[in-house]
Amino acid sequence: MNAVILFACDHNDGLTTRDMFREVKGKPFIAWTLETLEHLDCVELIEVVCPQSLEEEMAGLFESYALQKTMVIVPPGECEEENYVNGLLGISDMMEYNSYVLFYDAALPMFDPSIIEDAFKQAEEYHAVISDPNNDGTNETVADSDIFKNFPQCYHYGELTDLYLRATEANPDEGRYNAPSTLMLLYGKSIATSKGDKNNTEIKTLEDFDKFAEFIQKRIDNT
Repeated sequence: MNAVILFACDHNDGLTTRDMFREVKGKPFIAWTLETLEHLDCVELIEVVCPQSLEEEMAGLFESYALQKTMVIVPPGECEEENYVNGLLGISDMMEYNSYVLFYDAALPMFDPSIIEDAFKQAEEYHAVISDPNNDGTNETVADSDIFKNFPQCYHYGELTDLYLRATEANPDEGRYNAPSTLMLLYGKSIATSKGDKNNTEIKTLEDFDKFAEFIQKRIDNT
């Protein structure tokens, strides 16, 4: 099972979840990303992390756009790091140990779908990968912490959940408040890089929505 956990949470310096329902070229902003994931064969399950107040609207997008992938919606945590844990727990009864889970940020919609495909492909070999826009195909071990917050990130599901369990047992109060990349390094695991997209910039302002509309129009023109 390959699962995508899509963060549609409020951003401290950018989008709110409500902004993700803003219409762009006739569809809610986030619907474009959901449709892209829907059409990728490597994705079997989509989980959206969003506030409970918007769960019904988010679920309505799957019905409105006839999306067929298995969908799960879970609430965010108290902090960014806890969003990862909530996402993993929300699909725990659907995942097998040797599954793969990919984390993605809905505020980054201008991506080439191949970066999702490559992340899953590289994760099958390396078990932990982070997208690097400067990736040259060598998949060297990540040494630069500057990319630790890049998306997508893809991990072997069983190994990642094992690390969270170890961290929580070692520190019941703080163990769950770690990002996956932090856990990997904490327990001596290596992280490789996967393909990135230099044009995939974060949407933060109204002007950025205009750029996204241009991106979508080019996609439409090329189909």
